[in-house]
Amino acid sequence: MNDAKMFPWFCTAVLTLALVAGSQAVAQQSAPEAPPEVSAKNSAETAPEAAAETPADPTQPSPQLRQAMVRSQAAGANRVAVADRLPEIRLRACVIAADRPPAAVVQIGSNYYRVRPGSEVLAPVDGGTVSLLVEQISVSGVRIVAPSLDRTIVLN
Repeated sequence: MNDAKMFPWFCTAVLTLALVAGSQAVAQQSAPEAPPEVSAKNSAETAPEAAAETPADPTQPSPQLRQAMVRSQAAGANRVAVADRLPEIRLRACVIAADRPPAAVVQIGSNYYRVRPGSEVLAPVDGGTVSLLVEQISVSGVRIVAPSLDRTIVLN
């Protein structure tokens, strides 16, 4: 987008938000709320309503959310998905000749690798490496197996 076109819109939005926030602050200061008088008999009945009316801090997770986070971390659910862990893999070239074994050039992330059937490539993943084995190179594509991830990748 063009910054010159976006600047007036941004200024209008910021000023509108500032005016709304300022008018709400003035309204709260000018009309203070009187605390409701509660008798001992009605306090048990209105206690849940009073708790529901007070807004919770939006930056703090609720007790239910905290319990769910603790359970998911204990169960190992905070692991990164396999698709997110592997870098982008692309088939850049494939050579199949009658008198020589097939070969291919595979791009993994920003690195290029020349591979043949049976060759192993160590792909960089999250500060570590994952072993990728080239199982087959044919006219239909290149089949790569990631044994540690229990995945097979076919590049066409």
